[in-house]
Amino acid sequence: NTPNCISLHPCGLQLAVGYAECLRLFSILFRTLKPLHQFPLANCHALKYANGGHQFACGAGIQVVVYSAISMLQLHNFTGHVSPITCIDWAKDDLSLFSAGSDGALCGWDLVDAAQIEPVSQLNGTSQFCSLVSQMSIHGEHSGPVGIVVGATLDGMLKEAKWTIRSQEHAQVRELWVTSSAPKIDGQDHGATLTALAVASSVQSLVAGTSMG
Repeated sequence: NTPNCISLHPCGLQLAVGYAECLRLFSILFRTLKPLHQFPLANCHALKYANGGHQFACGAGIQVVVYSAISMLQLHNFTGHVSPITCIDWAKDDLSLFSAGSDGALCGWDLVDAAQIEPVSQLNGTSQFCSLVSQMSIHGEHSGPVGIVVGATLDGMLKEAKWTIRSQEHAQVRELWVTSSAPKIDGQDHGATLTALAVASSVQSLVAGTSMG
C-alpha cells in the first residue's frame, strides 16, 4: 500500500505511517521495520508525534485523533473541520496542537481542557495549507498561554495566526506573499510552492523547503 503520510518518533526508534485504510506503527530496527501496532483509522493524511514523543496526532478525514505512543490508547477525538485535514503541528509544550484543512480553515485544540481553541474564522474558504508549524506557546503578561502558528498555502502565502488559549479573544492574522527567486523558463515565471516549514531553535528565523528543492 502507498503511504499517505509518515511521522518519525523524536527518539528515532518508532515510525507512524498513515494509509488509506489504517494507521500503522513500526519499530525501526537495524535493517528493517518491525510492525508494532495497527489502528483502524481510515483516510489518515496528516500525522505528527508530540515533541516529547509520548503521544501522536492524526488527521483522519475531518477528525483530529490523539493516541498515546506508550499504551496505544485513544486519548482525544476532536471534530470541528468541515473539509479534510492536510497538516498538523504540536505546540512546543505539547499541551495544545493545531490543524489545517483543505479549505484553509485553521483550528487549535487544547489538550488540557480537551476542547477546541477559538477557530481562526478569518481564514475559512482560503487556499489550502500544505505545511504548518507552531512557533511557540508563551504566556502573556496578563493572560493565558499564547499560541502562534505559521502556515504555508498552495497560493504562495505565509499566514500567521496568534491567539490566547483559554480565552474568548479572536485570533489575529497576518499574511505575507512569498516572492519566488526561481528562474524564468520560456519567458514564464515558474514559482515554487513552499512545502515544508521549520522554526530555528533560536525562534528568530523560519526555514522553508520548496517544491523545486
